[in-house]
Amino acid sequence: MKSFIIMFTEEATKVEMDGYKRKIRESGGSIKYEYDSIKGVAVIMPDDYVQTFANDPIVDVIGICHASDLTSQPLDSRKFRMADKVPLSEPHPPTSRGIEAFNEVLPKIKQAVVSSRRDWNKHEPRMWARASGLDDNELTGFVIEDDLIEVRAGSTSYGMIVFGKIRIPGIKDEEGEGFIHVRYVSVA
Repeated sequence: MKSFIIMFTEEATKVEMDGYKRKIRESGGSIKYEYDSIKGVAVIMPDDYVQTFANDPIVDVIGICHASDLTSQPLDSRKFRMADKVPLSEPHPPTSRGIEAFNEVLPKIKQAVVSSRRDWNKHEPRMWARASGLDDNELTGFVIEDDLIEVRAGSTSYGMIVFGKIRIPGIKDEEGEGFIHVRYVSVA
C-alpha cells in the first residue's frame, strides 16, 4: 500500500468527507492525518482502489507522498498528480501580490495554527512549548502586512504551491523570534 495526500473540493461537505474516509478504511486503508481546515487527508490505501478513490466527485487532487513508490499502472491524469519535485522561486520578501494571496487564506491559516497546537498538545506539548504562554488570540495575532517576512512559490500541474514564513509577534525569547511556516496550494 502507498501513502497519498488527498485534497477535497471546496464544495465537499463534512458528511461527504467522512463517508470518503469511511470507504478508505473499509477498503483496508487507513487515515494517517486529517487536515480539516484545508479539506485534506493523508492516507494509506491499497493500490487497486486508488483509481476509484481518485475519481470520486469530491476529490480535487490526489498525489503520491513518495515518488519512489510509483508503479506503472496508468491513472487518470486529470485527478492524479505525482509528487515530483517542483522548482521554487528563491526565498524573497513578499510582494503586494503575495500579501494579497496570504490575506485571502489568513482565516484558514489561523484556524490551522490553533488546531495544530491543540492536536500537538495532546501527545507532544514540546512542539508548541515556546507559545505555551500565549492564548489563541495572541498566537494568531500576526498581521500579514507586518509579519509575513519571506515567501517562495512554484508552479505545478494543478496550480501554484506557495510557502510563507510568518512571524508570531508574541514569541521573542532566548532562541529569538518565533515563526510558523505555511504551505498552501492555489488550485488553477
